Order: sequence, then structure tokens, then C-alpha cells
Amino acid sequence: MLQIPVQLFVHAPDGRDLRHDAFTLVVNSHGCLLEMEVPPPAGQRMRLTNPQTGAHQTGTVLRSGRSRQGSFAVVFAFDQAAPELWGFSLPR
Repeated sequence: MLQIPVQLFVHAPDGRDLRHDAFTLVVNSHGCLLEMEVPPPAGQRMRLTNPQTGAHQTGTVLRSGRSRQGSFAVVFAFDQAAPELWGFSLPR
């Protein structure tokens, strides 16, 4: 597992950006598997930011479900490949 703390931002109907803290379990150039306390619905659009690199990428929640630790495992797909998001080299 590769635990990188990340922040997820959801644009609320009232215009605010709501922030959720999470951490990664698996990463690649096209998305990640996240561990979160709040389960976002499938289809939810979000912006993921890596506070360590300052890089961010928009994407969509593909699915979420209870994890073994009691929180939620969330599959997040980027809109476009973003290997630089993680701060180390990944194949495209």
C-alpha cells in the first residue's frame, strides 16, 4: 500500500468547495484507490489535491464501499493521465 495523504474538493450547490481528507491505498497515472471517512456517491465529480506536491487533478468516483478498517474504500478515476500528481515517476 502507498499511503499518501490527499485532499478532495467537491463543489457544493451553494458555490462552496467542501474539503474531505483521505489517503491513498493504491495509485497510478489514471487514478487511485482512496480510504475516506465519508462515502461519496458513484458519479461524484471531485478535485483531488496532493498537498505534498501541490498538484491536482479532477475526476469521478467510480464506486465506494466499506473497507476492512471500517471507513470507505473509494475508486477515483482522473479525467486525464496525471503521473506527476504523486511526486515520483509512474508509467503513463
